[in-house]
Amino acid sequence: DATPVVSTGNIQQIGTWTVQYTGANTAPTVSDIHDPKATITVTPGDQVQLTWTVTSIVNGVVNTKCPATTDEVIIYNFAANPAANAGADQEDCGRTTAFTLDATPVVSTGNIQQIGTWTVQYTGANAAPTVSDIHDPKATITVTPGDQVQLTWTVTSIVNGVVNTKCPATTDVVTIYNFAANPAANAGADQEDCGRTTAFTLDATPVVSTGNIQQIGTWTVQYTGANTAPTVSDIHDPKATITVTPGDQVQLTWTVTSIVNGVVNPKCPATTDVVTIYNYAANPAANAGADQEDCGRTTAFTLDATPVVSTGNIQQIGTWTVQYTGANTAPTVSDIHDPKATITVTPGDQVQLTWTVTSIVNGVVNTKCPATTDVVTIYNYAANPAANAGADQEDCGRTTAFTLDATPVVSTGNIQQIGTWTVQYTGANTAPTVSDIHDPKATITVTPGDQVQLTWTVTSIVNGVVNTKCPATTDVVTIYNYAANPAANAGADQEDCGRTTAFTLDATPVVSTGNIQQIGTWTVQYTGANTAPTVSDIHDPKATITVTPGDQVQLTWTVTSMVNGVVNTKCPATTDVVVLYNFAANPAANAGADQEDCGRTTAFTLDATPVVSTGNIQQIGTWTVQYTGANTAPTVSDIHDPKATITVTPGDQVQLTWTVTSIVNGVVNTKCPATTDEVIIYNFAANPAANAGADQEDCGRTTAFTLDATPVVSTGNIQQIGTWTVQYTGANTAPTVSDIHDPKATITVTPGDQVQLTWTVTSIVNGVVNTKCPATTDVVTIYNFAANPAANAGADQEDCGRTTAFTLDATPVVSTGNIQQIGTWTVQYTGANTAPTVS
Repeated sequence: DATPVVSTGNIQQIGTWTVQYTGANTAPTVSDIHDPKATITVTPGDQVQLTWTVTSIVNGVVNTKCPATTDEVIIYNFAANPAANAGADQEDCGRTTAFTLDATPVVSTGNIQQIGTWTVQYTGANAAPTVSDIHDPKATITVTPGDQVQLTWTVTSIVNGVVNTKCPATTDVVTIYNFAANPAANAGADQEDCGRTTAFTLDATPVVSTGNIQQIGTWTVQYTGANTAPTVSDIHDPKATITVTPGDQVQLTWTVTSIVNGVVNPKCPATTDVVTIYNYAANPAANAGADQEDCGRTTAFTLDATPVVSTGNIQQIGTWTVQYTGANTAPTVSDIHDPKATITVTPGDQVQLTWTVTSIVNGVVNTKCPATTDVVTIYNYAANPAANAGADQEDCGRTTAFTLDATPVVSTGNIQQIGTWTVQYTGANTAPTVSDIHDPKATITVTPGDQVQLTWTVTSIVNGVVNTKCPATTDVVTIYNYAANPAANAGADQEDCGRTTAFTLDATPVVSTGNIQQIGTWTVQYTGANTAPTVSDIHDPKATITVTPGDQVQLTWTVTSMVNGVVNTKCPATTDVVVLYNFAANPAANAGADQEDCGRTTAFTLDATPVVSTGNIQQIGTWTVQYTGANTAPTVSDIHDPKATITVTPGDQVQLTWTVTSIVNGVVNTKCPATTDEVIIYNFAANPAANAGADQEDCGRTTAFTLDATPVVSTGNIQQIGTWTVQYTGANTAPTVSDIHDPKATITVTPGDQVQLTWTVTSIVNGVVNTKCPATTDVVTIYNFAANPAANAGADQEDCGRTTAFTLDATPVVSTGNIQQIGTWTVQYTGANTAPTVS
């Protein structure tokens, strides 16, 4: 159905069909390649592409001067889709590997693809399974055990990946059943009751399907009895109810299976479990008759139980059982089922007989309907043995219990013969109690300081009641628990300085904890040259004692217990020590005279006054060194030796303080103030050679000269210094140096003067020159020459034939300072005579 081509001029324009076919069938042809309405036959299942090309044609030849135009049209002749076949349903039990699908493969009839596609329909709680390849007829799919999955195989045509529905799709469905293994059936525990008239509730474990295939439990009843067989309220309810006649037992089986569409599927085997319901009949009340007792009986006792009558076809019977826990041979009943049987009991024994009424099933006693019992006891008492309470006991400050030591009571039979403790206490504390009044080895806690008397009474006892048929026997024991002595506290150490009055002691008073006296006692420990001091009252915690100044005294406060005036050693004494220090005033310290030397390389020997202690408290002198210099600080050979030695570097001074103190246990005590004295050691360094610098001179100088001495460098912390002194002998005012200690000081010298300066190097301490090491000196001279005045030789002189001397008349030269200025005549003569000379 192409648009016809209409030429615009006399050059023909024409359309032409060309066919593109890629298939297995014979390619189709167009009825007329130039007819826009041409026809073409396409095989079902094929698609054919046709191109309509419009060109100009001259003399039957296509002309491409104007480019051709083209358009494509596709003809699809879809084949009817073949019937889909998804294969047969599949089932398995507990399969964990994949199922392989078995659809019939789809074969295309032409070049239009026909394809099968799997779709999964799953309605379950598990993750929906997926197909390994949705277009593979033999694809695989893994189905969770317990699930069923429906798959549809749909056959369609597909063009360019798009399904075409021109020819209807065909479908087929297959179902995969992967039955879960049935869980183990659990019908619940057997149940039993007694005389129950209401229904029993069964208690099977509910069946939970593991997937979307239902798993279910079913009850079946097995009953072989005379009554109507009971029925279950709901055969599929794990908690169903069932009413069982009292006296009957019923067996029920709980069967677990898988069900599909209401039909049990046996692919996975069923599981079963059985439960039995027992509804016993109540037993009648037992009556064993009254208790019987006697003393020393040797003949048999006759029992007197009520006979048992059964209420139905389950036998109910009475049975005697003998409870005997003794050393003798257990007695036996003449007939265990005879309510009037006889029994012989050994004297000293008690025998308990229980008349038990029970139901018996298959020869086995059942206790669901409680047996009814009644007890009768036969007592045949024996005489009581002599009581022995054991030896008296004592301890000290005991906080744990005392263990009593009575002779255990040995019963002659199984009637208990027992000892009983009773406590006699007459004190202020709470009366102590025995841990077990019947235990010969019982424990009792006695307050420290108390004594307690205990009586051990031997009797026969039945059901906690003393039997008085045979007289009791008794014995007495006494427990003494001395109080531990309290911790002694002698009070704090005391100290004073030069005290002449008594010290008051301060021990904690001793308070007795009970009726046993506890007391403190002072003892004096003194090791000195003075008379040992004594305490005013050795038992008074606040006693007084006078201690000589310079002495220390140790006192021990000992706390003990006393009984009847005698110290009791069961509880160790406690002690505490106090020390009284009466320090002596420290004597005035004397460190000795200052010492000095020059360039000393050996040690100086100090000369402090030795310290003599006045008592047994050591008084001691101690050297401390004060040094502020660049050298290593010197140390004393022994800081406590008044004659210790110390080496001082030449050029250094060292101050030492001699401190007198009291010392106790290596620790200085300042209760009495320390006394101190200082000594200074001066080790002067040899003074370096003085160098005042070179002489200086100038002419008519009015500004100052700068001196140039070598600076003095101290070798230690003793200052070494240079000092200028001026020597001037002239008429002018003597010049002065700008700074007598400055090696570069300045000095102004009057023109015409000379000045001599001496540079002296010395040591200086506290501003005072020390001459222990000789001073060194050097001299420099400053010359400030004056400008010479104008020379005036006087007027020329002349005479005639003079034979006497001429007198010259020069102006005399006057010096301006102490540098002499002088005029000097020199004769210039150029003649034949002897040259004249000046007078």
